[in-house]
Amino acid sequence: MRKIAKTLALQIPVVKNWYASLQQERSESSRRLEELRNENSRLLNEKERLLQERDELSQDNKRLRTDCDTLSQERDMTTALYSQSNELLQAKQRECAELAQQLASTYKDFEQSYKREALLRQHVNLLDMNRLDLLSAQTNLTARIMSKIELLQSSDFEVRKLLLAAQSNHRGTERMLQLHENSSYLDLLENVLTGIISEDEPECPHAPTGFDPDVRLTGRDWPKTALTMIGKARLRNFRTLIETVIDDAIPGDIIETGVWRGGACILARALLKMLGVKDRTVWVADSFCGLPEPNPVLYPADEGDSHHAENKLNVPLDEVKRNFERFGLLDSQVGFLEGWFKDTLPSAPIDKLAIMRLDGDMYESTMDALSALYDRLSPGGFVIIDDYCLPNCKHAVSYFRELHSINEPLLEIDNAAVYWRKESHAFALAIKSPSEED
Repeated sequence: MRKIAKTLALQIPVVKNWYASLQQERSESSRRLEELRNENSRLLNEKERLLQERDELSQDNKRLRTDCDTLSQERDMTTALYSQSNELLQAKQRECAELAQQLASTYKDFEQSYKREALLRQHVNLLDMNRLDLLSAQTNLTARIMSKIELLQSSDFEVRKLLLAAQSNHRGTERMLQLHENSSYLDLLENVLTGIISEDEPECPHAPTGFDPDVRLTGRDWPKTALTMIGKARLRNFRTLIETVIDDAIPGDIIETGVWRGGACILARALLKMLGVKDRTVWVADSFCGLPEPNPVLYPADEGDSHHAENKLNVPLDEVKRNFERFGLLDSQVGFLEGWFKDTLPSAPIDKLAIMRLDGDMYESTMDALSALYDRLSPGGFVIIDDYCLPNCKHAVSYFRELHSINEPLLEIDNAAVYWRKESHAFALAIKSPSEED
C-alpha cells in the first residue's frame, strides 16, 4: 500500500500537469472552435454576397442579351438603311450629273446674256454720260443766257437813264454825256476786276483750262489774279442795285460779307465816288483767313463742307487794302470788319443798310449775316445771296425767310445767285415825257 501510495504521490504532480495541459488544450480548442465559428459565419456571409453577385450578374447577363438582340435588330435596320442610302446616292449622283449638264448649258446661255447685258450697260452708261453732258450744257447755257439777260437789263436801265436825262430840261445833253462816260468807265472797271480785259486764266481745279469769257461771265471759275470771282453778270447786278438805291434815295450803307480779294467792294466804292456820294460807307466784312470749319452739331446742313480747306480763299486783310489802294479807293468811306461774322456783325457800327451782299457759302455764315444785318436793311433795300446754288446756303435763306415771314419774290441773276427787295413795291423805271417832268 505504501508503495502504491508512494507511487500515487509521485504520479499526482504528473497528473496535475497533465490535467493543466488538458485544460490548456481545452481552452485552445474552445478558442479555435470560436474562430472556426467566426470563419464559418464570415464564409456564410461571403457565400450570401457571392450569391447576390451571381444574381446581379445573371440579371446583367440578361440585359446584355437583350441589348445584343436590340443591337442585332439595329444592325439589321442599319444594313437595310445603308442599302437604301446607296440606292438613293446613286440616284442623286445620276441627278447631279444631269443637273451638271443642264448647268453647263445654262452657264453658256448666261455667259452670252451677260455679254449682251454688258453691252447694254455700256450703251446705257454712254447714254447717261450724254444726258449728263446735255444737262451740264443746258445748265451752263441757262446761266449764260441769264447772265446776258442781266447785262441787257442793266444796259436797258442805263439807256432809260440816258433817255430820262435827254428828255430833262435841265442840262439834258450834258448829263447824258456824263452818264455815258460813267457807264463806259464802270464797264471798263468790271472787265478789269473780273479779269476779262486781261483774259486772266482760272486756277481752281474744277474749272476748264484756259480763259473762257462765257465761263467768266457767269462766275464759274476762280481767276488767277483778278480781284473778284463772282463773274460779270453778278457784278453788273451789284452795280445796278447800287445805282437803284441811290436813285430811289434808299438810306443806308453797302456791305459785302465774304469779299475774297475785294473786287465787288472796289466797284461799289468806285461807283459811290463817281456819283459823288459822300454819305454812304462800303463795309468789307471777312475773316481774311478763309472759311470756318463746319459745326455739324449746331448747323447740320454744313456737315462735310470743305470750303475751309481751300487755301486759295485765304486772302489777308493787308492784301485786300492794297487792292483798294491800287485803284485809289482806300479812304474813310471804306470800313473793314475783320473776323468771323458771328463775332463782328452783331456789334458792327452800322446804323442802316441799303444793300447787303452775302457771299459766305455756308449755312452758318449765311445765317449769321442775315440774323445780324437784316433788321438794319432799309425798306426798299436789297439782299443779294451769291451762293444760293449751294444747298446749305439755300437752306439757310429759305429757313430765315420762312422764320421772318419774308414773302418778297426771289429774283435769279445767273442761275447761281438770287436777290430780293425788302418791303418795297415793284420797281419800274418809267420814261417821263417833258410835260410830266415839268
